[in-house]
Amino acid sequence: MKKLFSFLISFCMIICSVSFIACGKSYDEETLKLVAVDASAVGLANDIDYYVVAEPAASSKVKVIPNLYFAGSLQQLYGGNGYPQAVVVAKNRLLGSDALTNFIHALSTSREWLLSEDVSIEAITDAINPHLTQGMEPAIKPQNLTKAVIENCSINFVSSTAGKGDIISFMEKLNSVGGGSFGMPTDEFFWDGGGSSEYIEKICVYAPDGAPALGMAKAMSENEV
Repeated sequence: MKKLFSFLISFCMIICSVSFIACGKSYDEETLKLVAVDASAVGLANDIDYYVVAEPAASSKVKVIPNLYFAGSLQQLYGGNGYPQAVVVAKNRLLGSDALTNFIHALSTSREWLLSEDVSIEAITDAINPHLTQGMEPAIKPQNLTKAVIENCSINFVSSTAGKGDIISFMEKLNSVGGGSFGMPTDEFFWDGGGSSEYIEKICVYAPDGAPALGMAKAMSENEV
């Protein structure tokens, strides 16, 4: 029995490189260092020249911190439709159900909905916020979300079957450099669209706040989750 099925990959989020104005130093590969920085300290450390920051935090930081600006995009380096950020999986009992079909449709049309000028920023945040864990401070707010930020987040839907080759290639590379095997997805991991479920209950979905939640905003606005 198939325990868990992936039915789509991925909502993609741009991860922006942000930098101070150059400090006049000359670097080579041996002098570059990677350090972990608390989100509140981004742009404030005198000994760090470049930060890797996710949207919408990147735009918020650039907006308020002098001499901090966008220097590059990992999305562009990755190529295609953006850097994979999240995978959505569904239990077997949902396969072929109307609920799942409607959910997938909302996800596959989310980018167009989010970028439509007919959909306000308030409508997007109002769709997401009621679904946050009680007491949680939302990462996406009207004051830090614009259509430009949404464009930067590179929300994109790709079915697991369409992306199967890329997924397997990515896992092979990850296993080769990870110091240990993360395993490889079998054919059962990739849903082919089959099934005939009569599941009619409300779907419960867990998603991280940020770009994955942004990608699900249309489904939330339509009460599909």
